[in-house]
Amino acid sequence: MSPELPSWYDERIRSDMRSLTKSVLLPALRTERSAVAKVKLAAAERRVDLAKRRSQSGVAHDSELPDAEDELALLRATLEGDPVAIAQVKLAAAERRLDRVKQRRSTGVATDLDVDNAQTEVAVLKLQLEATKTRAK
Repeated sequence: MSPELPSWYDERIRSDMRSLTKSVLLPALRTERSAVAKVKLAAAERRVDLAKRRSQSGVAHDSELPDAEDELALLRATLEGDPVAIAQVKLAAAERRLDRVKQRRSTGVATDLDVDNAQTEVAVLKLQLEATKTRAK
């Protein structure tokens, strides 16, 4: 049978845990997230470089380089933590995808449904951008 602990002891444990969390655990998590983000950013930059080389040699799909650049821009915006910038990057990428889908539709490679899906994505992202701007004010 264990002895009963005084009531102040429980509060002391909670206080110590809060202090430990603030001083050790949160900075460690931030450092880990930062390290992971740097690795992801480096990988995205390598994908852009590879896509550029493949595009220059003529072996890349027409969307490979723009998709890699959009991914890199989104990652950079995400790392900055600005929700409006993130929404703007997503919208710009969706608009470029819509243009590519329209081009493919004119050559018969994409369907009307593909164009409609891309237009819907752009419309939704425009609404999300406006909502994000409103919340940021």
